[in-house]
Amino acid sequence: MNIKTLLFICLAASGVANASNVVSYVDLNPKDSHKIVLRVDGNPYFMTNIQVRLDKLRYDWDWSASTRDAIIKQAAEDGFNTVAIPIHWREVEPTKDNFSWTILDEYMSLCKKYGLKMEMLWFSWSSGGRIQWLDKDRNLLRTPDYVCTPQGTSEYTILRKTDPWTLDWYDTDLRDRETYVLSKIMEHIAEWDAAEGNPYTVIGVQLGNEPLGHEQDVPAEDIIDYYNVVGSAVKDSEYSVWTRLNCVNGRFESYMTANEALRENGGTNIDIVGIDVYGTNPINISEIVPYIGKNYRMIMESGAEVSIADIYQMAALYGNTAYVHYDMCGPDNHGLYSQSGSNGFVPKSHVEKVRNLNKLMKGVMTDLATNAMGYGLFVYNMEGNSSTPTENPEGIVFDPKTSSSQAISIRRSGTETILLSTKGGKFTYPESLGVTAASKGYFDDANNWVDEGSLQFSSTSITAPEATIIKITHAGEEFKKPEAVSQAEFANIGDGAEISTAYSGKDGFACHGYVKTLEQGFVEWNNVDGLSDGKVALGFRYAVGNRNGAEVSVTVNGIEQKVSLPPSGGFNTFSMFYLPVTIDAGTTNTIKLQATGTRIYVDELHVYADDGSFSGVESVGLEADGALVYPNPANDVLYLPAATNSTPVDILICDMSGKTVMAGVNANGVIDISGLQSGYYIIKADNESALFLKQ
Repeated sequence: MNIKTLLFICLAASGVANASNVVSYVDLNPKDSHKIVLRVDGNPYFMTNIQVRLDKLRYDWDWSASTRDAIIKQAAEDGFNTVAIPIHWREVEPTKDNFSWTILDEYMSLCKKYGLKMEMLWFSWSSGGRIQWLDKDRNLLRTPDYVCTPQGTSEYTILRKTDPWTLDWYDTDLRDRETYVLSKIMEHIAEWDAAEGNPYTVIGVQLGNEPLGHEQDVPAEDIIDYYNVVGSAVKDSEYSVWTRLNCVNGRFESYMTANEALRENGGTNIDIVGIDVYGTNPINISEIVPYIGKNYRMIMESGAEVSIADIYQMAALYGNTAYVHYDMCGPDNHGLYSQSGSNGFVPKSHVEKVRNLNKLMKGVMTDLATNAMGYGLFVYNMEGNSSTPTENPEGIVFDPKTSSSQAISIRRSGTETILLSTKGGKFTYPESLGVTAASKGYFDDANNWVDEGSLQFSSTSITAPEATIIKITHAGEEFKKPEAVSQAEFANIGDGAEISTAYSGKDGFACHGYVKTLEQGFVEWNNVDGLSDGKVALGFRYAVGNRNGAEVSVTVNGIEQKVSLPPSGGFNTFSMFYLPVTIDAGTTNTIKLQATGTRIYVDELHVYADDGSFSGVESVGLEADGALVYPNPANDVLYLPAATNSTPVDILICDMSGKTVMAGVNANGVIDISGLQSGYYIIKADNESALFLKQ
């Protein structure tokens, strides 16, 4: 079975996509990541993205084809891997049922020529809820005349017949016609892509531009319903890509909430609801997109003219948020470049900073796509305004060369860590990390390291050159990579547990948040993967404020056991707790963690293949004194202090799948377990239960 078939099955199961060719999608439940992941051709994709208003450059500034070519080439040279380009209704359907692909083909061909991916921004009748001019000098609106003319005539319900012209969101004929036209566009994109050798140039479609109600009150739910229908043109096509909808500040939460309600009740054809934000600051950039449901966090426009545009881009990464600059050059005065003469452009003073950051990010694209802040990835000096050294959760400190120098550390494996800095500085790490080599380079499109030479280092530090990616090889402590990761905020919760999205200190949290259990709350994960043989270790990522840790109950497929969670160091520091178990192979398992008097924060459940390295982990909180049974681990015999000749005890021993392997009455306190296979078991006796390991 090929990757495209697998992707189709996966998305069809969600009730969203019916396409036979899935080019890109939003992976809401990735097994190899701590956050929601964009994928192109099945691979993780991190966008360095900028909008290019070729429409305004064509119609407002009358740029020639060669200058349009030059600005797209410049975007590629500046390290962008994706450009967002508007396509207007009139440009593809000048008159009713007369389709023209000249402009769309030009833009796709330019992107392919310079190795760029393209997000097509579909500008239909609504830009901010109204129809705008495409070329005022030629008296042309953005829609064909049958949709609306400058004189205010239309085949559809028109609410305002003068500028700004407004149509009716509740006109189903209009909605269905727009859906039909977009389906014809997607049909052409599929044909063009096949003819070009399947470069998968177009990877996303924006369904609408800052939709609002004018001349009528239109709730967010109704606008989302409108674009959910329009989005079916993309999702049901032979070229299915992710879809998005951008919103203005102050309205985006209601749009996100409405779309997530659709997602939870049968599915939505709108993958992402994002925001356009201008006149802001790094902290706002990192926080402004709320954590709502499974919405992928994305800033879809932010002014590229600001001198700290590169710092904004890093602040977005700090907040687990995708970021799109607006724009390369244009009459809106937000450009990274300025107009020069009637047919040219020149860079603004901060272009080199954006260019350097883009090239750094492209060099570690897969890691940025799959790692979340505080989970193997850390952004230093997020605001880009401090010379104070900062430390990541693993003890790696960055001392910036200048106050505006930012940096990233990425833990790729137990023996590899990536360090990079925008403007240089010094990384200091624990000597216990055991660094043995350091080199500069980058990761190619296949995520393979391209070595560009060795660097000098010491046992505790390395100086990072400006705009350079460093790979350090080390011994360090064992690094375990989970086979599956499940977020607590997407699991079942109850008994007072609540989801929180407040940032909890330097260690961060993944994806959308974590669960606060309060004193008795629980988190329950269904369909947990037991891998191929059921022999796994469960990893719980948690934080606890109590200096003594917390006693919790863990129920595995109906078998409950008491577990002692060690102190994590406070609610702002997350720790890992491992529990080796044998469960059912496949995704039929249910794992429940419940607080029993002490409040804890629960972030994730990890599933690891148990290779035997977890057997030494003190994960069950059993001590020899006062334990239900001992020794633990045991070889051939368990001792049960509660059983004597005068007080026999009923015992029941089950494996971790819940199957009974031994039952009876014990009167002498000695239990022969020599006939059991090695592994973990639950013993129930004297109204108590305990986990023990048979070696």
